[in-house]
Amino acid sequence: MFLVRIFCALLLLAAFSVPVAAQPDVSQLPQLPPHSAPTARVEVGTLPVMDTTPAFDANQATAKYLAKISGPARARSDAYFEGGYGLQLLDMIYALALAGLLLWSGISARIQDWAEGRSNSRTYQVVLYVAAYIPLTIAATFPLTLYEGFFREHAYGLSTQSFLQ
Repeated sequence: MFLVRIFCALLLLAAFSVPVAAQPDVSQLPQLPPHSAPTARVEVGTLPVMDTTPAFDANQATAKYLAKISGPARARSDAYFEGGYGLQLLDMIYALALAGLLLWSGISARIQDWAEGRSNSRTYQVVLYVAAYIPLTIAATFPLTLYEGFFREHAYGLSTQSFLQ
């Protein structure tokens, strides 16, 4: 293996030294006196502002839209929207708890040992670890993902697809 590395190093050295040796000798070229770059007068002006977008007030448009929504539909929309905040907090707590469980239960260490047994390269060990960790965490978070993406969407009338579609 050592001889192969030396051979590769010599091959690279030879490949990179040939173009340098093939360049002409700069000292033999005639020297020209320095000269200034050509100058030209450039006219600078401002372009006219052409605002072709209509006047739009986002707050006014939002208020106008929300005024069209009736009481029960508005309450339902608010409940869906505000429930999302609680789910974001739950997602974060669940992810931290899952990572902690995998760490403190020794599952993460067993995955690491498994990856180290398969390869001597740290890069491939990380790839193998991630390849085992991601499906494990996806399977563990599947119930919460199913609730958020399927059952909750159907409960609020935001989806009509069946489970298999």
